[in-house]
Amino acid sequence: MVYLFIIFVWMYFMGEGVTEGFTWRDLTYIMSPDEYHIWRLVENLGVLGAVYCYGVLEHYHWIFYTLTILSGLSVYEMAYNVTRYKKLLYNKTSKWFFIPHPPGWFWLALFIISTAVLAVII
Repeated sequence: MVYLFIIFVWMYFMGEGVTEGFTWRDLTYIMSPDEYHIWRLVENLGVLGAVYCYGVLEHYHWIFYTLTILSGLSVYEMAYNVTRYKKLLYNKTSKWFFIPHPPGWFWLALFIISTAVLAVII
């Protein structure tokens, strides 16, 4: 059940990253409604599965959930970058509330580290 929870969280973040990437992509590519709704379905199934698994796993330590969310955020950023910029480790030049975005390699490193620590504590 632990592995299912992680997979569902990653599924949610991947679907969210892809739909956001398509939303903000340049106007030369127009996503079909079917394609959009397939990725929204991936998002929703990820959320439903994660919520179900959480109900079974509620006794786990908060570090497990934090690492799962951190790895999921990395999946989101990488899916977004691939969808919008067609590059996995894209370095965003914009700022978020005057704070620059981390470089593209940061998300891959965060994913590897958080997944490795998850593997150790499970």
